[in-house]
Parts: sequence; C-alpha cells; structure tokens
Amino acid sequence: MRICLCQIVMLMLCACLCSAQGRRNYHIYHDSVRVIENDFFEKGVTTKKILVRYHNLFESYDFVYLQDCYTAMQLAIFLGDEKHFMKFMEKAMRNGLTKINLNSFEYILQSDIYKKNERAIGSLITENRPHYLSRLNKELLVQIVKIYAEDQAQKNCLAGESTADCMLRYHIAYQVELEQVMELIMKYGIPGDRLIGVDQKDILQELGIHNADLSHYYEKFKDFYNITPSQYELDSRAVASTLLIPLMWHGNCSFQKLKPLLEKELNKGNIHPRDIAIIKDEDYRSVNLCESRDSVYYNLGDEQLLQLSRQKINSNRANGLICSLESDSVKKVYQDRYNMVLRYGFIGKR
Repeated sequence: MRICLCQIVMLMLCACLCSAQGRRNYHIYHDSVRVIENDFFEKGVTTKKILVRYHNLFESYDFVYLQDCYTAMQLAIFLGDEKHFMKFMEKAMRNGLTKINLNSFEYILQSDIYKKNERAIGSLITENRPHYLSRLNKELLVQIVKIYAEDQAQKNCLAGESTADCMLRYHIAYQVELEQVMELIMKYGIPGDRLIGVDQKDILQELGIHNADLSHYYEKFKDFYNITPSQYELDSRAVASTLLIPLMWHGNCSFQKLKPLLEKELNKGNIHPRDIAIIKDEDYRSVNLCESRDSVYYNLGDEQLLQLSRQKINSNRANGLICSLESDSVKKVYQDRYNMVLRYGFIGKR
C-alpha cells in the first residue's frame, strides 16, 4: 500500500503536536490560571465562559495541577454546568484525584451534579488511575520521602541530648540533607506535583514499593528521637505535593539556593508559583533578610510582610504568576459562604 507524501507529513505533524502538548511552557499555564482567577473572583466575571477558558487550558496540557481542577469543578457546580464538571473531574483523575482527597470537598459531594454522577465517577477513577501513576518518578519519590522522614527525626532531640547539642547536630545533618536534595533536583528536577504526585500516605505501596513510606520511618525512628506520629502524616486536603517546602524552610536563604533553577523548573511544570512564593517570603522573614522587602508576594499572609502598598504587592504577584490579593480575599468569602475549598498546598498557602 502506498502512502502519499502529504499523508506522511500530516502524520508527523500530528505526532509532533501530541508530543508538544505534554511539554508546553507552564509559565503560560500559570499566567492563564492567574488571569482566570482574577476575572472570576476579583472582577466578578461569574459566567460559564470562565469554564470554557478552564477547559481550553486543560486541553492544552497533559499534566495540570490538581488544585486547579478542584477549583474549576467547584465553579462548574456553582454555575450549574454538569458537562464541564465531568470534564474537569476526569482531568483531575488523571492528575491525582482519589476518593480520599475528594472526600475533603463537601461542596462537591453535597451537590446534585455530583450525586447524579457518583456511580460513573467511581468507575472513571479506576479507569484513569494508571495514567497518573505512570507519570510518577518512583526513584525520586522514594528518595524525597526518605530525606523528609530523616529531617523530621533529626530536627528533634535524641533521648538525653541537650538543646544546644541537638541544634548543632541538626545543623550538620541539615547541610547533608540539603546537598542530597539539590543533587536530586539537578538529576531529576524539583520534586513537586508533576514528578512525585500529590500527597498520599500509601502512594508507595500502591506503586508496589514497600517499607519506604512515612509510617515505616516513624516506626524506625520513634524509639530514638522525640517525634510524634503527626510529623509522619500527610494531609490529603492539600491536593498538592508538600514534601519539599519543610526541607527548604528548615534552612536559611533557601530561595537563593534554588533561584538559578526556578525559571527553568517552573516552565517545565516542576514547581508551583505559590511554592516559590512560600520559600521566597520565608527567606524575607528569616533573621538574615535573604530577600529584599520590595520583592515579597505576601503569600504567607503575615503582617510582617505587608509593608508595601497593595499595588506593589499585586505587581509582584502578577510577575510571579499569582492572583491578586483581592482575589484571595474573595476566595475566602466563597469558602466561608459556600463551604468551598479554594486554598491548597503546604499549610493552605497555595
């Protein structure tokens, strides 16, 4: 059978387009989310056109952030659009949605749209799960869980150890941990939602990897360090990866260490703008004042950071691909009034 040249060209073009879909620049993705959020929450553009914009954005990427799917699903319910709700639901399944993290969203679970489709949603979760799991970097996930678990132990005192000795020991241990993290980042990329998935306590077991999750390390360290079970638990409500942030927070000027890599890693989709803001703002709060006051995002919500005009902070946030302060304020209104969940990530700072 002969295939004409034009058919070959078309097939190659389609293949390139499909491949490029998974490699699109995530600077564009995050800026699009920022604009959509500002239009809905700050400017009050509460029409179904917002849902079309979310849908078009999600269709342009294979990996999207689960939190954005959850926001879009809640807005679809608010606007009474079952068709878009189901599209966003399926996209969420391919990016980490589970029945466990879904259970944190009462606004969704109590909606008529969800109840009508509940049986179909259960089947779709199972059907789409392999796509999500196939994307995860198992080696990176295992190593980051290990370093995180060791850090949680090392920062606490050993039995009979003085506070001074504990702090000195931890300072030395942390430098080793940070070096290990940076080596992993250089090899694989920043460990975030895209590479290691959203927080899930039994994800390694689901991947067929045993004796490597946080509960395993708690049992390993509990008789030696003054630790608690809560340090080795993950909050499924975060619908995000939160393992990196504490590792960065436990050292001074962490943003400066990551800064040369951030633009490239953000463009790849490996780190969320709000996570960059968390690390950056924490550096400003540190005793060493590693960051200029003029550059803060006020993402941590501390009065200490609110020393600039709202206009300047909003300018910083726009440049950092984060919605306005006004949008964040309206999100809180929607949360309080409708029982939505619109803040995600480490301690709810996304």
